[in-house]
Amino acid sequence: MRVGLLAVPIVDSDDATAASMVPIGADALRPCPPYGVYLLAGVLSEAGHDVEIIDLIADGSGRLDPGSTVDDLDLLGVSASSLSWASALVSLAHVRKRRPDLFVVAGGVHASQFDQWVMDHSSLDAVIRGDGEHAMLALCAAREAGSSLVKVPSLTWREGHTIRRNALGPAIEQPDLTRWMPLYDQLPERAYFGLALETSRGCAYSCTFCSTPHKGRWRGGEADAVVDRIEALVPVLEKTITNSVYIVDDEFTMNPRRARAIAQRLTERELPVDLLYDSRATDLTRPGLVDALAPHTRSLLVGAECGYDEGLLRVGKGTTCASLRAAAEVLHRAGIARVADFSFILGLPWETPTQVKATLDFGFSLAAEFGVRLLFNWYAQIPGSELWNEARARGKIHESRYDRMGVQRDPNVFFQATRLTPDEVTASVAYGRELRKELPSEVPAPELARPVAITRPLDLGQPVALTTTRPFVR
Repeated sequence: MRVGLLAVPIVDSDDATAASMVPIGADALRPCPPYGVYLLAGVLSEAGHDVEIIDLIADGSGRLDPGSTVDDLDLLGVSASSLSWASALVSLAHVRKRRPDLFVVAGGVHASQFDQWVMDHSSLDAVIRGDGEHAMLALCAAREAGSSLVKVPSLTWREGHTIRRNALGPAIEQPDLTRWMPLYDQLPERAYFGLALETSRGCAYSCTFCSTPHKGRWRGGEADAVVDRIEALVPVLEKTITNSVYIVDDEFTMNPRRARAIAQRLTERELPVDLLYDSRATDLTRPGLVDALAPHTRSLLVGAECGYDEGLLRVGKGTTCASLRAAAEVLHRAGIARVADFSFILGLPWETPTQVKATLDFGFSLAAEFGVRLLFNWYAQIPGSELWNEARARGKIHESRYDRMGVQRDPNVFFQATRLTPDEVTASVAYGRELRKELPSEVPAPELARPVAITRPLDLGQPVALTTTRPFVR
């Protein structure tokens, strides 16, 4: 059957008119293709289906209308995160104008978390919850045969006026991770900086701010098979801007022995590939890992999160300030500290200005001593995370908010999630900028700015109070 797979960008808009759509965040930069869509295309193509990838992120225009690409489809799959869900709804409206008869199924973290809400408040025919590979194959087979959808695993679907929820299917296991390749045949030329590749799925930890599926359960592909997949991507890299591969695992180095083996195989095969990946501080201090990865590392991100041990404990990171400092030292000795991004969160729900200051002080101390890059991000509620679920239970946020544009610029969303006032946020940024002036000139410039909910707030018709009740403590 002819299957379309639609990827929609995260866009910013006050009124959802076509002229006002502007891609934001990663979709403005376009580092790598939306992996889930290109992987599913490979899965379906291998099974004999004719697949059309409709990648609306690639051209960077903010366009949400797939146009005539849906005219000859038998089924359309839509992939979207919580932040791009409003975009998906706009695209779905365009699709329904052209093809009211088309069977449309959505997947991704947002639809999986809120399948009942999504089905009740959209014209979707179905949602696939969780891993999509086996479920999508079963759905296509059932639709092609004209049979009931009752046996399609992980499917929430519409039967007349009733919403049915089939049992979850089995999770993707280790062999499946290296069984299928993403279908990059349809990748536009130089639309992305690099290619995306998954080598593992899940995470052994359960950070309270994170909505990663399969928390507490990690599976990794075998090292030789992973490197075979990387080598298979080499001919396609000429379509990209930087000849790089983005490892889109939640944590590439979760098994340090496996990660080291992958790096060693890359060296042995002399593959002309640079990697970008995420790592944990405690992994980086394992003997030999950083030295093995260094020659192949274009960039890596360390989720540092907090600059005080109580905060690290509360987010469930499994690290300490001491382990973060040790990781920075190892990266410095290996000569790759300049391309190591230590990412911190400011304004977590319990934090006062004193705790924000502690994180800023700690981060800048790492940069001054070891030369790592600093990324300071203001806390954003991530649907499906433990912290988000707690906020929802208290009535501070609801999944319906993601049906509309402008979540990141919404002052109500931002200030319901943090104890800080606008003045305290501004004072925190000013303090960090003073620290930045003291860094040696050779240290990469840290990223620290006020959140867009303050600098470019969504017009809600009711201004946020700009008074502070607590002084900022230096």
